[in-house]
Amino acid sequence: MAGLASPKIQYQPLGGRTRHPGRELPTVLQSSGIKSRRPWQDDEIPIESQCHREILPLGYDSYMQIKALVAIMLLALGCSTPVEEPAPPAPPSEPVVDPVTAFKEAKVRAEQGSAVDQENLGRLYLEGTGVEQSDAEAAKWSRTSAEAGYAPAQRGFAVLLIDGRGVIQDFAAAVEWLEKAAEQGDPVAQERLASAYWRGIGTKRQDAKAYAWASVAAANGLESAAGLRDFIVKYLTPEEIVEVQELAAEYFEKYKTPVVEVEVPVAEVPSEGAE
Repeated sequence: MAGLASPKIQYQPLGGRTRHPGRELPTVLQSSGIKSRRPWQDDEIPIESQCHREILPLGYDSYMQIKALVAIMLLALGCSTPVEEPAPPAPPSEPVVDPVTAFKEAKVRAEQGSAVDQENLGRLYLEGTGVEQSDAEAAKWSRTSAEAGYAPAQRGFAVLLIDGRGVIQDFAAAVEWLEKAAEQGDPVAQERLASAYWRGIGTKRQDAKAYAWASVAAANGLESAAGLRDFIVKYLTPEEIVEVQELAAEYFEKYKTPVVEVEVPVAEVPSEGAE
């Protein structure tokens, strides 16, 4: 606007250094309380920028030489970024066998007389794995293996007799097969035989044999049998406990699981008058 004179703007150096007028804060703005927002003051410049500001005057070529020298020193001191070693190759996984193929292979070996494969073939028929499910075929092959003296098959065939799957239900015959497997050291058969004696299924109830077989199964590593043993002992008198413990020790020496060496746990005899 005509007639108004513009105020004379004076520039004042910052930090005691003379700078370009375009980089200084006008005196008028300083007096008005407005602060500079430009980040070139010494206390606002990052360390890296300050270093560059001091080095760059040496020239770009000199700066690159110094930078290369620092990199060499860091490498010499082992400060370089470690190179990650490639991960070792994963171990080869076992080939997945087709259920149908597994069944056919098991049947060939079973027909050649392998008791293990005969029992396995019976389970495949029972579960319908790789073949159409058949209780009759399951019972057939399970019995064949059981008659060959294979303990797991004897136990398995006993279960089929109890459930009446593929055969006529026969608890007495099931107990006989369980006893055969138990006498070979099969802990699962021993526990089931103990349960049969305790409940009187397929045989008359015999508490002493029930406790003895449960004790042997527990000593052979079957934890559930320990619970059955401790349950049975609650219903025995002190005199009976002494008797069944002697029987349990005798059974264990005769029917312990091969390669398993443990002692028969002894139940605490309650004192006279104890509930």
